[in-house]
Amino acid sequence: MMIRSKSLGQQKFYSMIFVASANMVLEVLMLMVDTVLAGHAVGEAGISAMNVMTPVVNFMDFTGTITATGVSICYAQAMGRADKKRADELFGMSLIVGVVSGVFLFMLAEIGFN
Repeated sequence: MMIRSKSLGQQKFYSMIFVASANMVLEVLMLMVDTVLAGHAVGEAGISAMNVMTPVVNFMDFTGTITATGVSICYAQAMGRADKKRADELFGMSLIVGVVSGVFLFMLAEIGFN
């Protein structure tokens, strides 16, 4: 019987899946703990507010994850082509998109909930 070792690509894939899964589990646990604490501190209004905000938090996490995944793929491709200039441009653009989208979502939340 021959034992096949996993290729480097398979190992990287499984490590990325593990990290992404751990991130989602920790996010759900964080929201559950926040809901319990809000319920104890504020009561029914706190639980209601947490239930209203959960989809907003999930959307913000989704946009951040999609942006980070897309940029990291493009960055890795540029580095693989040894195009350091393009990789640096992508990194700079990702910082700008992250800051702008964060400020936009913050302002949207402030306007929407006031």
